Amino acid sequence: MLIFISILFANCEKGIIFVLMKQLMTLFLFVAAPITGLCRDYNFSAQRISTADGLPTNVVISIWQDTEGYICFNTRNGLCIYDGYILQTMGAEPVACPRKSEELHTHDAKWIREGQGRLARIGKDGKRRSWQLIPSEIITYTRNDHFQVCDVDERTEAVSTYGSGLYLYDKPTGEMTQLTKENTGGLLDDDYLTGVFVDRTGCIWMVEDYIGVKCLRMNRLHYRPLWLHANAAIQDVNYIRCIAPMGDDELLISNQTGDVYSYNTIKDKIFYSGNKGYRLYSALRDSKGRIWKGTRGDGLWLEGKRVEGLPSPHIFNIRESIDGSILVSMLESGVARISHNGNISLILKGKNVHDAQTDRLGRLWVAGEEGLYLLSRQYQITDSLSGHFVCLHIDSQGVVWAGSTDKGLVRIACHSKGFQATYYNKENGLANNGVCSITEDKTGRLWLGTEEGLSCLDPSSGDIINHQVSEGPLSNVFCERAAVCLNNGLLLFGSHNGLIEVAPEHSVLSTPPATAITGLLVNGERLNPDSTLSYRQNNLTFLFSNFQYAHQRSVLYQYRLDGVDSDWCKPTADHTAIYRRLTPGHYTFHVRSTYGSDVWGEEAVLHMHISQPWWNTWWAWMLYFLALTITLFLTLLIVRRIMHLHRRLDVERRVSAFKQDFYERIQRELRNPVTVLQGAAENVQMSGTSKTTVQSLRRGSRRMLRLMDMIRQFHQLDNVEIQVRSEMEEMNDEVEKRFRKISDIIHAEENELKELAPPPINSQTVVIVEEDEDTLTHLTDTLSPYFKIVGCRYMGEVLGVIEENAPSLLIIDITNNHKAGCDLTKAILSDHATLSIFHLSAYDDTTHHLRSLRSGAVDYIVKPFSSKVLVERIAMRQKEKTKNEWYYTNEKTVSDKQESIPRLLTDVKDKRFIDQFYALLNNHISDNNFSVEQFATLMHLGRTQFYKRVKSLTGKTPVQHLHRARMDYSARLLRESKMTVEEIMVRSGFSSPTHFYKAFRRQFGCSPRQYRMTQSNT
Repeated sequence: MLIFISILFANCEKGIIFVLMKQLMTLFLFVAAPITGLCRDYNFSAQRISTADGLPTNVVISIWQDTEGYICFNTRNGLCIYDGYILQTMGAEPVACPRKSEELHTHDAKWIREGQGRLARIGKDGKRRSWQLIPSEIITYTRNDHFQVCDVDERTEAVSTYGSGLYLYDKPTGEMTQLTKENTGGLLDDDYLTGVFVDRTGCIWMVEDYIGVKCLRMNRLHYRPLWLHANAAIQDVNYIRCIAPMGDDELLISNQTGDVYSYNTIKDKIFYSGNKGYRLYSALRDSKGRIWKGTRGDGLWLEGKRVEGLPSPHIFNIRESIDGSILVSMLESGVARISHNGNISLILKGKNVHDAQTDRLGRLWVAGEEGLYLLSRQYQITDSLSGHFVCLHIDSQGVVWAGSTDKGLVRIACHSKGFQATYYNKENGLANNGVCSITEDKTGRLWLGTEEGLSCLDPSSGDIINHQVSEGPLSNVFCERAAVCLNNGLLLFGSHNGLIEVAPEHSVLSTPPATAITGLLVNGERLNPDSTLSYRQNNLTFLFSNFQYAHQRSVLYQYRLDGVDSDWCKPTADHTAIYRRLTPGHYTFHVRSTYGSDVWGEEAVLHMHISQPWWNTWWAWMLYFLALTITLFLTLLIVRRIMHLHRRLDVERRVSAFKQDFYERIQRELRNPVTVLQGAAENVQMSGTSKTTVQSLRRGSRRMLRLMDMIRQFHQLDNVEIQVRSEMEEMNDEVEKRFRKISDIIHAEENELKELAPPPINSQTVVIVEEDEDTLTHLTDTLSPYFKIVGCRYMGEVLGVIEENAPSLLIIDITNNHKAGCDLTKAILSDHATLSIFHLSAYDDTTHHLRSLRSGAVDYIVKPFSSKVLVERIAMRQKEKTKNEWYYTNEKTVSDKQESIPRLLTDVKDKRFIDQFYALLNNHISDNNFSVEQFATLMHLGRTQFYKRVKSLTGKTPVQHLHRARMDYSARLLRESKMTVEEIMVRSGFSSPTHFYKAFRRQFGCSPRQYRMTQSNT
């Protein structure tokens, strides 16, 4: 089998089969290395660089570091340089390197190959030592006895082998340590190394055959991982929940699954104590030696007994205050204080509290999910800070520190009114803003367990140094309040993957690093930083590095761009600076770096220039000025032409508007004489021809003729006025004069004699508001036979006319000014709410109609209208109004209210009939035998026809009229005469005293004698 493998290896080129053979040999052959243990503790972190990271090939020939600080990889496919962040390929061919000597040298020794995998070291003192570093079995198959040596630091030398990986030689002890997959936590997984190089920062760069390059960083932090179960199948077994000192050399440890362990720091042994069925979150051995245990879900326990009386079974932490009482932090129930006699008092009820501790002055500090609270000795809140806080620590100087999940570490400075907070977060160099645990070493430095590693803070200087304890992510995620400082000075932290024991002594980075600008990306493409850029190349990305490969996790950068930034940016771990849409001009870029302190290294500076575009040069501006001048000249000519055209269009527009207004005014003027002619014609048809009617017909005819002449003359305005007048003001004045002249001609006939009209047949007063005199005359002539008419030419005089005449109806012509008429209507109704108002208008549209009705008008009549329609509308409105007043007046008797309402008269014949009726009635009051049949005979009507006509015109029957007339006549005689009651009864047409007395009392509410006495007293 071995012969077959040797033949297969000898006939194969290096490639995939070769790699597989290496892995098979490592797996199946027994490696008899003489050194199997670590005589010195080494803590490393590793980073592999391969084609996945931008390396052109995984076959690397050699590694070195240039004068600027770049790590150079010479590969089969070209040279690559690496600044710690970005790989750049400098060519497609490898760089020619001089052939190396077969002799191996370090600073303090000479190394000699002895063959068959043995290597000897001869120191300066001449002492020789030899080791079998590569097993002979591997040499048999690889036929490669390859070694390389280099100095790591003053104490350590590194030896790379092809078959056994990397060895470290410790000069003081003279011991050789092999770094394997097992003792490095899986960091080194390939033993076939073809080269090794150590850079200026102490990083070991190893060339792995056909795999790429691995960078091995020796941590400045000395730590040791401890697992509760090294090969546990369940991850929660090594998830640490609690670390609590139980004595000088003993710790109580619990995990996520509820297991409890005891750790003896002297014996360095962890003992399993069992599983109590609950998760132990905190434990305390108080000053009296009693052991308290707080659980998640099972309450608080003291010496194996449950403590009763707590409102919550979920305990986060237990601490002892300076007065000896116990402070218990609980979920949703605040803090419970247990005194010496066992009394329990609750503080901050309802809060989710993770930690509570008293300071030297006896004040209580509480860290909860809602914030950080400071309470006085009487447990009153003095001050607070919002945030999600999970742990507290009071250092040896009495300073209070609080860790939060989102704001990092907070330092509290107390004063008389409360406290002042100082934040330490990622911007200041902290590994992560989630601080889960805090402890203090013997030198006064604070160690913080965060969600992304350990951070060490020097409170005196503010320097922050970050550490990664393992390549595994869970080992760098630390648990809440799981951190203690042991008596021997070591620190113990609980993580999501076991315990981490830390030796805090380490070398502090004292010299700040210098920074270099490693590249410039312009619009996404890499360019020479010294080149001049065009105006389109205004999206810049600056790349920079300080080449501190061993300390990259602690490096922070600051940068600024003169011309854009007024000050340095906030510290950041990002190695790029992006600026977009820069304007043309000169710029200077500055960048510097630090290790997490306030001491910054030497800054790097880059000067650059973005040129102006061609359209922003001096000769371009000259062209702009010339073009602008020509454009302004042409624009001026065009504007003048446009203004001239606009002037002409404006004149024509105004003439057209004036003509339209003129036609509308003529239309309204025509409706007035048409109304007069129509009304006069109706009067001629109804009652013959009177002098007033003839005059109205004559005036209306003449007015119609004048209006027709005016329309004919106005048609000549286009040919005459536009040619004569070119300016708007002169034309408007002339046209207005023409219209005034025509209007004066229309209204020239005045002061004509009017025929005296007979008295109206109704007693109501009607006020007519009409600006046109002819229309007013016509309306007066039309309505005067029926009502008492009061005319008014101007709307401004209406209120005075109303106050003087107290009309029952108001008619307003709103043709010329509809809005003013509506406003006048509202004003009148505000003082005379019962007054009925009619609107006359020439507009026959819904908008004007609705506006009038909404203003309060009871009717809207469009010109021209029929006189009969107008009279009937007025009569119906007045009848409705009289009906309401008649029925609802308080002075009417019951019998009167049962009577019918009298109708308003709209015919002269009805008036003559009523006058004749009342004349006959007054003549026959004393006749006690006067009957309705006699009355109808005297009126030349049948009894039924007479009864109906009297009833319809007066609202009462003839008998009621006769009865009421006799009662009124008897009352007048009682008031004015000295006759006796019996004589008055006879004179009033009554023959029965009983009937007279009953009727009189029913009518006036008292007897005739009482009535006379009452009237005589008044």
